[in-house]
Amino acid sequence: MKHLTFCAALLAASTALIGCKDDLDGGVNNGENIVEELDPVAKFSTSTTYQLSINYATKVEGAIVFEVYDQSPLKDGVKSDDLLPIFSGFTQKDGTFSQAVELPEYLSAPGRDVYVYTSAIHVPSLLKANVSNGSITVDANNLTKVASRSSRAGAGTTTALDKGWIAMGEYDENGTIQYADGFYEEEELRKDFNLFNSYYANRNGKNNNEQKDFVFKSDGEEKLAVTLLSSNSKYGSSLGYYYYKQGSEPSYNSLQIHMIFPNTQDGTYTTDDGEVITTVGTKVGTSVYLKYYENGVAQDAFPEGKWNIGFVLLSDAWSQLNDGNQTLSTTNTTYSITASGDEINNNGVANRPVIGFKYSDGKGLNSSGKIESAFFGFEDNFIPCKKDKDDVNNYKDVVIKLSVGSTEDIEAPWIDNITPETSARIQLETSGGLFSFEDLWPSRGDFDMNDVLVRYDYYIQYYETTYKDLLTEEVTDVEYKLDGEEFYLTPGQNVNAAGNKNGFGVCLKTAVKELKEGENCTITSEITKESVLDADGNFVYNDDYEYVPFEVAQSLHQEGVYGSSDTYNVILITDNIKGADVLNHRIRIKVKYNEAQPIEGGSRDGVSTLNPFIYKESTRNPGKRWEVHLTGRIPTAMVDDSYFGEEDDASDIEEGIFYVRKVQGEAKSSLDYPFSFYLLGVPNQDAYENLRNKLVRDKNGHVTGRPKNESVAIDQIFAGYKNWVESNHTEDKDWYLH
Repeated sequence: MKHLTFCAALLAASTALIGCKDDLDGGVNNGENIVEELDPVAKFSTSTTYQLSINYATKVEGAIVFEVYDQSPLKDGVKSDDLLPIFSGFTQKDGTFSQAVELPEYLSAPGRDVYVYTSAIHVPSLLKANVSNGSITVDANNLTKVASRSSRAGAGTTTALDKGWIAMGEYDENGTIQYADGFYEEEELRKDFNLFNSYYANRNGKNNNEQKDFVFKSDGEEKLAVTLLSSNSKYGSSLGYYYYKQGSEPSYNSLQIHMIFPNTQDGTYTTDDGEVITTVGTKVGTSVYLKYYENGVAQDAFPEGKWNIGFVLLSDAWSQLNDGNQTLSTTNTTYSITASGDEINNNGVANRPVIGFKYSDGKGLNSSGKIESAFFGFEDNFIPCKKDKDDVNNYKDVVIKLSVGSTEDIEAPWIDNITPETSARIQLETSGGLFSFEDLWPSRGDFDMNDVLVRYDYYIQYYETTYKDLLTEEVTDVEYKLDGEEFYLTPGQNVNAAGNKNGFGVCLKTAVKELKEGENCTITSEITKESVLDADGNFVYNDDYEYVPFEVAQSLHQEGVYGSSDTYNVILITDNIKGADVLNHRIRIKVKYNEAQPIEGGSRDGVSTLNPFIYKESTRNPGKRWEVHLTGRIPTAMVDDSYFGEEDDASDIEEGIFYVRKVQGEAKSSLDYPFSFYLLGVPNQDAYENLRNKLVRDKNGHVTGRPKNESVAIDQIFAGYKNWVESNHTEDKDWYLH
C-alpha cells in the first residue's frame, strides 16, 4: 500500500499558491457561476479561490498531513505512484485546516470529485469532499459508512488455528478479544500516534534490509505489553508472536505461534471512493501482555534470561476464515519477522515488510510505572519493487507499540533509536501544472500554445518543533518553520514548434524578501543526466533519475518589478530552452534557508510564488529584454516596454493588465486569447500530450484529423476552450483535461 511522504524530514506542498493574488495574478472568481463579463486577466485564469475546510474530528493533538486530489488516488486500496496531489498541507494541532487557497477552477465542474488523503495512522485515510459555492469541505463527523464482509468465527472461539497458531483466550464473532489486559483512550495515545507519523515520515516508507527477531533481556518480573495503534487496511489480518530462548533457535516450522489479535481491523479503513469500513475487530488502544507458557499455563512475565521474540502477520487471514473448520487462510500469508530474518510468504518469496524504532519515554501498563516503547509497522501486501521509496509498500497497515520497562532491555540493531528532542521535518509535494507560452508576442501568431511547454512541480520543507512542560512533559506548543523549497521544471516542446531561440527564467517571491546566496540561503541547481522521456516520448517522473550540477544562465540576483519599487528574486535558468542539454530534462532548483522562517501552524503563508517567463535580449534597446510572462503577471524592470500595445498585444500598463491580446480587427473589449497559460493542477501529462498530438474533433466529437497540432489554434485542439471563454467560465471548466 502507498504512503504520503511525511518525513521527520519532508512534506510536499501544492503549487496552487503559485500566484500571488496581490501583485502577480489578476482577479479570480470564488468558484460560483459567473454571469458578468470577466476582466481580461481573470478571463484566462484556470484557477479560482476556494475555502478549503478540513476537520478530522480527532481527540489527538498533532498536525495531520493531507493531500488533495481531483480523483481517487487509491486503486484496490493502493495509492497510485503516477498521480500527484493538486494541493497538500497540514492541519492545526486540533486536526483542522481552514484557509482560502488557489485551486483549479475545474474542481467545481459537474461530475468532478475531490478527495483528501492522509497517511496519518489514527484517522481515515481517504475522504470524499463536498464542493459547493466556492467551498471544499471534509468533516470526519459526517462520513459515508459501509459494513465490510461478514465475519466467520463463532463467539467464544478458542480453537487451535492453522499453522500452529494458538489463541491466547476467547474472542467473539468479529474477532474482538476477551482477554485484553488494558485499554488506552485515543487521547492517551497522542504521543504514540505523533511519534509514529513523524518517524514514518523520516523513514519515507523505506524497507529495512536487516530485520530479525528482537532480543528481550528479562529480569524474571518484567512484562511486555503489545498495544494496537492502527490497522488502517482493507485486510482483516491476524497478528501473532513467537519466542524461544536465545541460543536454541528452532526451525520456522517448529515455532509455536500465539494469536494476539485475530482480527486487526480497527474501523478506520476507507474504500477507494472514500467510504469508511465500520467493522471493528480490535479497537485502537487494546493492550495485551505477551505470555510465556510453561506446561500450558500462561504467565505474564518471561523467566530471567534472553529471549528471542518475533511477530507474524497473517495477511487477510480473518477475512478468509473457513466456516467449516475455522482455520486461518494462508492464501495471502505474510510473515513479517522470523527467526532467520528471512520472511517468506506463501510463494516462498523472501521479504521484510516491517519498520521499527525505539523511543525512551512514556507511561504504560507495567507496574513500575515508567514505560519505554518500541514501535513496529507492518506491510500486509508486500510487493517487491526496485525503489526503496516505492509507495506500493507503506509499512503502516498494522502498527503496534511494545511497552517495556527499559528500551535497553530490547536488543534490535535493525531498528532506530529516537528521542523527544528529535525535530520532525515535513515535506509537501504537489503537481503544479503546466506553463504554456506563445513566443511570437506581440504578434498573434498561430495561437497553438505549444511553442514553450514547461511542466512544474513543487516541494516545501518544514521543521516541526514540539515544546513540552518540563514537569508534566505535556505538549504545550508546536511550531512550524519554513526550512526550504524545491522547484522542479521540465521543459518540453512540440517537435515542430518554436523556431525562435527562447530563454527561460523565474521570478521568486519568497519568505525572505531578498534572497542572498551565501548570506541568508543556499541555492542549488541540478538537472537530470538523461531525458525524462520514455521510448514512446512520454514524460516519466520518478526518483530514479540521476541529477548532476547545472550551471544556470544567470544565478540568483535581484531585479525590480516593472512599474514598482518592489523587487524580484530572479534566476535566468537557460538562454536556450530547446537546447539538447535542457529540453525534456528535469531541472531542480533547491532553496535552503540559513534560518528557518516561522509560520503559523497549518498555514501556507510565507511559501514562495513563482512567476516564470521566456525571454530574449531586446533587439531594440540594448540592456533590456523581450519578456513574455504568464497572463496577468507583472514583468521585471528589465522588460523592453516598447512592445506593449504593438500589433496584437492589448496589455494595459496603467490598469496592470499584461500579456493578453485582442481578436484581430476587433476592439480591446473582445479579448479571446492570451499569450500564455498556466494550466493549474494538471494531474498527469495528458494536457501536454494534447497540445502536441491530440486528435482534432468537431462539436459532435467526430475526429476531423490527426495533426501534430503545430499551427492549430488552441480552440481547435481543445473543443471546450471557446465555450469556457464565451460562457465566462460557467461551462467547460475542465476544458484542458479532455
